[in-house]
Amino acid sequence: MKTRHTDHHRPKNFSPKKSGGRRGTLRRVQQVSKRAALASKRKIWDSNAASIDAALFAVDRWETIYSSIRTLLISSIQSAHSCYHTAKTGAGKIEHHLLVPVRDFIILPTFNGAERTAIGTVDFLKSDGAVRLADNALWIIKRIPLGEQLWAPAIVTSLDCWKQVWTVVLYPVPSRGMVADVTDYAMTGTKWAIQTSCKSVYVYAKMVDASITRTLMHTQWRVLKSGPYATLELHHRQEVMDHVCERYFSFCDDAIARYELAAHIKAQNRALHVDLVQSGLLLERGGVRIKEEDVWLHPNPVYRCSWTKK
Repeated sequence: MKTRHTDHHRPKNFSPKKSGGRRGTLRRVQQVSKRAALASKRKIWDSNAASIDAALFAVDRWETIYSSIRTLLISSIQSAHSCYHTAKTGAGKIEHHLLVPVRDFIILPTFNGAERTAIGTVDFLKSDGAVRLADNALWIIKRIPLGEQLWAPAIVTSLDCWKQVWTVVLYPVPSRGMVADVTDYAMTGTKWAIQTSCKSVYVYAKMVDASITRTLMHTQWRVLKSGPYATLELHHRQEVMDHVCERYFSFCDDAIARYELAAHIKAQNRALHVDLVQSGLLLERGGVRIKEEDVWLHPNPVYRCSWTKK
């Protein structure tokens, strides 16, 4: 007689092909994600090539900008110097009898005075007097309203920024080899520091977790008179019982060791003692010899004293 199989307990929208397709898609997405993560790790973490390329690109751009600004400044200075020299030469060539006094007493002395003023200003800025003048000016600025809180720090910060900019301008552009070596050394040191920090944090976290767990276990022993065994799930408790049974039966020739283990369990972990002894699990697994010798495993043990006469 043929039986007719029905799928009345299967969901209406259930489709094996659709379910298998979804699992396959999910598996492919996981594989692609894993490959992408590994590729990113090899490119960014295992190698410093990306960082070196970025540093070299930045140096190349800076060299281009530096060369452009330097060329512009040099051209501007040369143009200003050429204009000044042309104006001074033209003024010196004035030979008209009415303009000669103007040339000798106004125009040429003005050019000479401007040159001496510029040279004296440069010499003064290089001397100690400029430093003392700056200190006195800063002291005066601090005495005005909001001077010490606002104006003096702003001026000092601005001067420091200009000094740093001038130092960078004077400093030559480093070579590509030096940039690559410095970048590789810096990235290697940074990765080592990150790895060491992560390992240290992980170790200390484990130590803190172990300390907290130990404290909670001690508290549970003192307050509840039972260990973490009482909070385990059923299958984990079964594993613990199997292990303790193996440990108990390993003392096959030492009844005193078996008694001490059972007494220790009874004194320290009542829940485990109930599952092992009071439930009869040890007697059930021990066999005839354990039932005869280990009387402390029975519900109502009767202890007997035997005396050997010589």
